[in-house]
Amino acid sequence: MKYEYKYLIPNELLEQVRDYLKPYIEQDKYTPDGSNEYLVRSIYFDNNDLTSFFDKVEGVAKRKKIRIRGYNTLTEDSIVFLEIKRKINNHTQKHRFKIPYNCLGNFLDNDGALPYKIKKADVNPLNYFLYNFKIGRLKPVVLINYTREAYFSKFDKNLRITFDKAINYKPYPELNTLFDDYGLREAKSNYFILEIKFYTSYPLWLINLTRHFELQRISFSKYTVCLEDYKKHSFLFNKHFQLYNKFKVPMEFTKDFD
Repeated sequence: MKYEYKYLIPNELLEQVRDYLKPYIEQDKYTPDGSNEYLVRSIYFDNNDLTSFFDKVEGVAKRKKIRIRGYNTLTEDSIVFLEIKRKINNHTQKHRFKIPYNCLGNFLDNDGALPYKIKKADVNPLNYFLYNFKIGRLKPVVLINYTREAYFSKFDKNLRITFDKAINYKPYPELNTLFDDYGLREAKSNYFILEIKFYTSYPLWLINLTRHFELQRISFSKYTVCLEDYKKHSFLFNKHFQLYNKFKVPMEFTKDFD
């Protein structure tokens, strides 16, 4: 299991932070050629009680998020990843299984049916995802995409640094809209998220970075932030999930999206 440190930083500091880190980092080899960034697309699942959401808001030590993730633009061969991200105190662990995007709907509707034989090593991650999906009676809650710059330390390939920018979201997506950009809304538009992921050591040059820019480590969840933004602007959030009493949101201060 690994650690994740997150920092919410104003956009105007992006170039300065990147320049500060340049001597210590190199680009992720999976970044598309000719670009230093790629688009991350995720659909997050939750139940009618929004258990994953409230576990995060209430600071539950052991919690998990369940999502489908894809990258960049849709093609005939697009692959998506079924992911369960577990959080235990300050540690994170990710379970991941990949399938063709054009098989996704049938896969979830038919208890994991796929038109090909899967590898033995993939059986447990697949069953773990399906178990959580079915037993939790999960449904798509929000589509989130953002632009990511990804780097690794030149001195420790287990230390990864990402800049996540331009977070956009859409509530209540369909599975076939993972690559759809229509109707997205911004969240935290004036900031980017610096994420540092590591297993053991946190080097001095990163400590110096946080001191130089006076960065404060925070607990940050894109899923929670986007739902919080939606809650502020839409009565539909309370109507669909019957959370009016739980959120104590005065109806006269809520409104539907345009």
